[in-house]
Amino acid sequence: MSARELAVVALSWTRGRPRVVAALAGAQTAGKLSESHASGSVELPEEVRWWLDEVSATPITYPEHRI
Repeated sequence: MSARELAVVALSWTRGRPRVVAALAGAQTAGKLSESHASGSVELPEEVRWWLDEVSATPITYPEHRI
């Protein structure tokens, strides 16, 4: 998977997260900006979103677990 494809997956996954209002992306060229914008039309399969959620999960530790 290329770095471009990774950026599209990351932006698509971020946009689909609960409570995310906007996904911010930086681009060094107009082409990269266009690719980032195109991620808006990418729908990740459920199993990919599940896997990304699992590997990015942060364990709840003290004191947050008491809240």
